[in-house]
Amino acid sequence: MEKPSENNRRERLFNYLDDAIILSHGKLMAARGNSDKAKQGWMNRMVQAIGVYGNLLKDVELERLASDIEMIKEKIGLKTE
Repeated sequence: MEKPSENNRRERLFNYLDDAIILSHGKLMAARGNSDKAKQGWMNRMVQAIGVYGNLLKDVELERLASDIEMIKEKIGLKTE
């Protein structure tokens, strides 16, 4: 079995987090069937998913910046370490 690429794994994780956020939001906004304690649990799950999502976005941006910096170094003739 072939190991999925980093981008593919990250994309799947983003999709799972999207699903978790949408589900949590739906449970929070449901008018019936959830106690305050249950809604608080769903809120905690949603906040955790949003936090992980934000960290992944930050990692993606840092990788892009590092790539851009390397490209610029190559264009101006600086040696990379």
